[in-house]
Amino acid sequence: RDWSSDVCSSDLHLDHCTDFDVLRRCIDAGWTSVMFDGSSLPFAENLEKSLKAYEMTEQAGVGLEAEIGAIGGVEDDKHVNEDEARLANYDECIRFVRDMPNLAVFAPAIGTAHGMYKGEPKIAYDLLKRITEQISIPIALHGGTGLTEEQFLAALAGVIAVIAYSKPVQNKLVNMVPKFLTPEGDMSVTGMVVTALVSAVLFYFARQFIEKQ
Repeated sequence: RDWSSDVCSSDLHLDHCTDFDVLRRCIDAGWTSVMFDGSSLPFAENLEKSLKAYEMTEQAGVGLEAEIGAIGGVEDDKHVNEDEARLANYDECIRFVRDMPNLAVFAPAIGTAHGMYKGEPKIAYDLLKRITEQISIPIALHGGTGLTEEQFLAALAGVIAVIAYSKPVQNKLVNMVPKFLTPEGDMSVTGMVVTALVSAVLFYFARQFIEKQ
């Protein structure tokens, strides 16, 4: 197949950010999408800070993703134990998005978890259905790694628009690290060259993306 005529839209997205200074710097640098993650906060505080992030992104013409409920697992420096994870509250979901009609993506916790699952994921499809019947904002599913094909299809049927799936890629990168270390545990010359090349490629594509906006 000739792919040259195909058009694929993309965004440069900042995920799971809790720092308004970082949000502002990314917005000013040309990022097209950012996420404020206040899910670890009490509902009222999460709403207050998410609205602040919403005002920032609305003024800049940048998409915002916001999260409610506590998605279990590990994401960057955020750790949520299984007993601390909780589903999003339906009434709070409706209240949460009421004053953010142009929210680009909404991420309610529906039972998935960041990272690799230790058991069978229990997704609250009924909650997802109730939420999507009341709001038209695209829904994000965080914790896609480890879901079965049937679970993916069921989630997509529930109007899931964004699926986060990254842990297998991250694990492969982590497992490659020992290959680039010396017996003493220092970074080898090969490792430094590979790291520099990967960083340069990522920087190049990010810069090309920003300049084309």
